[in-house]
Amino acid sequence: MPLTDLTRFDRVVSNLRVDATVSATEIESAGARCLQSSTDDLLGLAADVRVREAAIGAIRKFGLAPGAATRLREELESRLSRHLAVEAAALLPDLRLLDALPGRVAAEGRTARRLDLIASEILAVDDLGGSARGQLFVTDAIHPFEGDLTPLPQLIERAQRDHALVISIEALGLGVLGTTGGGVAEHLGIAGQLDLQVLSLSALGGHGWVLAGRRALVEAARAFTAPAPSLASVAATLRALEILQTEPQRRSRAFDVGQRLLNVLRDQGLDTGPCVTPWVPVWVGDESLTEEWLRAMAEGGIAGRALLAGKHSRLLFSPAATISDAQLDSLLETLSRVARKLPIADSSTSRARVTISRVGSFVMSAPCAPKWVELETRERVTEPEAAAHARTLSNRVFDAVETLTWRAANLRSTRLPGTDAIRALIDRTRNRRG
Repeated sequence: MPLTDLTRFDRVVSNLRVDATVSATEIESAGARCLQSSTDDLLGLAADVRVREAAIGAIRKFGLAPGAATRLREELESRLSRHLAVEAAALLPDLRLLDALPGRVAAEGRTARRLDLIASEILAVDDLGGSARGQLFVTDAIHPFEGDLTPLPQLIERAQRDHALVISIEALGLGVLGTTGGGVAEHLGIAGQLDLQVLSLSALGGHGWVLAGRRALVEAARAFTAPAPSLASVAATLRALEILQTEPQRRSRAFDVGQRLLNVLRDQGLDTGPCVTPWVPVWVGDESLTEEWLRAMAEGGIAGRALLAGKHSRLLFSPAATISDAQLDSLLETLSRVARKLPIADSSTSRARVTISRVGSFVMSAPCAPKWVELETRERVTEPEAAAHARTLSNRVFDAVETLTWRAANLRSTRLPGTDAIRALIDRTRNRRG
């Protein structure tokens, strides 16, 4: 199928125009059916006929008058707060809320590998929901262009020691990750421990976001929010949430598909970086070659997306859980054929198998080539900053012992005897340093 143009959305481009959505796994473009290899509807809920009928039925019942969605919105917010195990939830049409936060927001995109740099990205908050002046950490829960997870448990521990608030932004994950689809927090065993979460509703068939967390903070943030998403979107998300809770096999299938995709891509010598989730990138490192890949995929009847970012360009794969075995075989065969036609030279790529991060595994990233680790470090950290964060071995050991002691004392752990003695030793060491 010839490609006439790439459809752009910011730096993410699609190789085919969507004329109609046949299902979560197929689209119609220029009169032909094409297999979808990269979708936000990872569970296939947005394309589910029951979800579509719920959206249509809501419009028939309530019309399009302003305020018609109030009751449905309140019901959805209540269900989402229970699903996420938080005190309160509020629907957001977009992320303008983050622009309303005072001061300099710390949005660190690569905290998975550089937690020590968060200290230089702290926001002083004068007041947020009645909270005293303190610090605010803002981080991605999952890195959408890398497919790895932020170590949120460690970040929460650090924030508690520093009396800081934590906000996580989750563009992916809700509905897919976690025992019940509660997202990254549930997946990592910290559901309800984040001060605020901002989660995309895309995997639940809706548009917009949900703000969830401590009631005082959610209610304070409502002053900055615009009207909720549309009536159709709210009704669709409500129905999708019901299906999600009764059909857990969708999540299992998403991980099965993601694992097989990762295995085949790595067998081809392609670099999937730190990815351990069903959102799988492939490092290309050249915009022109990335566009050639997209065109070759389109000719093979495969709809796909890519991030065009110079030497950091990469392909983005996330096939829906509803893809059949035959369709998955066809997708993988086409990708293997394109890989032979348009090889991506990279001698540092490891062909070792990667285990995907299933519930209970607590895997947050996979070993990857240095170019992934240095992706943001080279762009954002100057030499003086790097020197300021360099620590000696003795300091690292000291910090590790202190963190372990803090965790034992605050969690009242019985697994670590001698906590008081260790803390006394640390206090004496501090006094000598002083």
